[in-house]
Amino acid sequence: MIALLVLIGAIIMTVNRGSQASGSTIHPNTGTPSAQAPKQTDPSSPTTGGSSGGTVDLAKACSITVPDGWQLAQQEKGVAVLTNADGDMANAQCATVDDKDPGALVDRWLDMLAEDGTDVKRESASTVKTPTSKLKAAQENMTYTETTSQGSVKYGVTAIATLNSEHLGGLLTVWYTADSDVDQLNKDFGVMQVSLWKSMV
Repeated sequence: MIALLVLIGAIIMTVNRGSQASGSTIHPNTGTPSAQAPKQTDPSSPTTGGSSGGTVDLAKACSITVPDGWQLAQQEKGVAVLTNADGDMANAQCATVDDKDPGALVDRWLDMLAEDGTDVKRESASTVKTPTSKLKAAQENMTYTETTSQGSVKYGVTAIATLNSEHLGGLLTVWYTADSDVDQLNKDFGVMQVSLWKSMV
């Protein structure tokens, strides 16, 4: 059974149980994603707030608010990985990019995420309405299957790419499953996305 999840005015598909631990990042100044896993958070390093309700700084003044029930799992300059108790994961990142079209950026990002998957199903990138004309955004959705020694797992992914007039690119990506709390995930994604937009203006 396929459920529909509405996030920031767009539709994504829920899939079977699983979670994806991706540490890929956009390479600064080129906009090209590179598969560099974020380092584990150093408990001794100061952070603005990796727990629920706190703010996590990314780069270039970009930041996101951590929704209730989520925590910072990994962080390096420009990228943060958040997780919740349901096994859902969010990857937020900011970098200077050459892209002028957020649709091209999010499309290239999902190209990379899909490289190791099978049974990939993708929607075309679509424009997302932002709260200000200073930002342009696009969303793309995907499902895919990943096979490991433990078996095959199907994932759902939604990513929104945002660009501002200063060539700053922001990406927010969520991985989710059929067991996710759809209503709560919708709210949590909204908290993260809106806070990222506010920091980019």
